[in-house]
Parts: sequence; structure tokens; C-alpha cells
Amino acid sequence: MEDLPQGYRPNVGVCLINSDDQIFVASRLNVPGAWQMPQGGIEDGEEPKSAAIRELREETGIVSAEIIAE
Repeated sequence: MEDLPQGYRPNVGVCLINSDDQIFVASRLNVPGAWQMPQGGIEDGEEPKSAAIRELREETGIVSAEIIAE
């Protein structure tokens, strides 16, 4: 992976779509009026796919999802 600017680290983001083609976004507790999708940093030695699944579980409680694109 190429070097990132100081203060940045590799990360993943998840676009969660249900069977009705609705996209999940959540309001941020610490930033009124701000919305975002699940996302977060990739831990040392972690594969991006594993990081995406972990972040989805940590931020939403969802434990089963199908990855359709990377």
C-alpha cells in the first residue's frame, strides 16, 4: 500500500443496501445534522474485506451481509 499523508491510515467504508434497495445511513451522535455510512480504519495485518465486516458489526450490530463489490 502506498504511503499515506501524515495523520491518515488505511480505511474502509460500507454501503449497506437491503432487499428493497434502501441504503443505510446513520446520524452521528457527536455532530448534529451529520449523516454517514459505516466506516473505519483497517488494523495492522487485517484484510480490507475483514475490516469492512468488522466495522459493519461494530457500528450497526449486523452480523450477516453479502459483499457484492469491492
